[in-house]
Amino acid sequence: MQTKHILPLTGIRFFAAIWVVLLHIPMLRLLCPWLQTLSSLVNLGFHAVPFFFILSGFILSHNYLPYYSLSQHPKFVFLRFARLWPVHVVMLLLVAPLFSWPASRVEELFMVRSWYSREVLWNGPAWSISAEWFAYLCLFPLASLFFGRIRSVPSLVIVVTLFLAAHAYSFGEILFSNLSRCGEICFLFPAGCGLYRIYTLVKNPPAEKIVLLGLLLFSLYVICSDELTVFILYVAFALLIFGLAYERGFLARLLSTRIVVWGGLISYSLYMTHALIIRIAVVHTLSYWQRWSHQELTFMRYAVLSVMLVALIGMAAAFYYLIEVPANKKLRAFWATLENAHWKFGQE
Repeated sequence: MQTKHILPLTGIRFFAAIWVVLLHIPMLRLLCPWLQTLSSLVNLGFHAVPFFFILSGFILSHNYLPYYSLSQHPKFVFLRFARLWPVHVVMLLLVAPLFSWPASRVEELFMVRSWYSREVLWNGPAWSISAEWFAYLCLFPLASLFFGRIRSVPSLVIVVTLFLAAHAYSFGEILFSNLSRCGEICFLFPAGCGLYRIYTLVKNPPAEKIVLLGLLLFSLYVICSDELTVFILYVAFALLIFGLAYERGFLARLLSTRIVVWGGLISYSLYMTHALIIRIAVVHTLSYWQRWSHQELTFMRYAVLSVMLVALIGMAAAFYYLIEVPANKKLRAFWATLENAHWKFGQE
């Protein structure tokens, strides 16, 4: 049930995760005054989550749709559970001592709290994992049935565009009555699925030009975000994902380099662990900034930044190699054992 990685789309996950991390560092301007020139980009880091939702729909369609059927849905759901839950639950256990746990701990444990609440209680990024879980359970089978029946590329382009516009103009929040964060994925994830359907039908598009157009629209929105609708940004995301999927051009080659792809592989762990690292850094350093002289501040700025970067990447890599990969393998092996036992039982 898995095909080969599209390397540029693995690599771009790393930059999307970094975009979120930079947004969440409260003393970023103190640590990196030179980043002031990129403040308009950093301040839009929350848009990395919609990018992940579109990319998730595309990648899961690439990995599973050729083999998917409703009878295979339990297996699909379990494999996605095996991918998300181990890192999620370990982070939950790590941050639990920092909070007085409410009665919703069971919902947090099983990744469903964002289905009925917009409040963030513990690990901030985990709300989007809850939304992803909703998409796996409910949206993916609907999207597979819907898009599997459409064979016209213009029709698919129109549908994907309408999904992106629906999210841009908050129809998802209206649909879920602003009580659930699932509204933030209900149009973007299917848009990614539809984008993949176009990819399967269009064999040789001008991929480099599509990527360039996506970059231009992205840059335009970053520069003029106050004057432009966010719909422009979502179109840019769709163009970038679609164009990079063909693995052609300079940017695709850059995102396919070994170090960037490795960053993409650990990006989920980075996304899930960075809030804890940043919180520790803030607690242990922010109170000292006013006491340091200018010379001390210059030294400590680079020291704190270096330690934080090492901690962020080190924690993400540790989670990836010690928790994410081995737990995923064990859970997949467990499912294979269940399938084998079921097959043998059926033969008796």
